[in-house]
Amino acid sequence: GVPVHANGWYVGDTDANGAVVATNIASYYDNFISFGGGALPLDYRFDAAETVISPPARSGTRVEFAVRRQRALTGVLVERHDGAVAPLEFREIELARDGRTLAGFTARRGEFWFDDVEPGRYRLRLRDSMPCEADVVVPDEAGPMTDVGRVVCERPGR
Repeated sequence: GVPVHANGWYVGDTDANGAVVATNIASYYDNFISFGGGALPLDYRFDAAETVISPPARSGTRVEFAVRRQRALTGVLVERHDGAVAPLEFREIELARDGRTLAGFTARRGEFWFDDVEPGRYRLRLRDSMPCEADVVVPDEAGPMTDVGRVVCERPGR
């Protein structure tokens, strides 16, 4: 149900598969294809809502826009020291899974935020002179924003 335009003219709304056919395309000339990003729910992201194509005569051109569901992960990073729990404030951190690493930081009171997180098990690491690590799980049924709550970062040897 997302509106699509070709050269400023309304072509139609996408179907359940996200497809629509535009027939008002000129051969050998620049054709501006765009979609109404405002019609998407807020938990979807895209880099561009317009592209330009110049198809040859009597041909078809498939245009794809990279639209994906946005998932964010938030929580509070703390460490346990001598029986007390203290937030890890203003620290560089990284979230790793399957060879992919997302860089981030903690804010006041240890809060952290990561964008573009898929469901699965991650390793959260503090990038510090005294590193620590914690496991974080994003459930399959995760919504647009998943709060993992308090994450205790364990230092090796403690």
